[in-house]
Amino acid sequence: MLSSNVFAHVVIAPQVMGGELTAMLLSGEQITPEFVMQQVFQQTTTEPPSAPRGKKS
Repeated sequence: MLSSNVFAHVVIAPQVMGGELTAMLLSGEQITPEFVMQQVFQQTTTEPPSAPRGKKS
């Protein structure tokens, strides 16, 4: 008999990703393929981001 349990390896929330990409575009940040892949696969990098996200007061 086959198991009915399904385990997701990757969970993608298109609305969240789209919102984040839209905010980045509107604030003038560069979107790279590496950034998108990191967000999709929740990878972490050892290098700090090139520019801080968000506005400074």
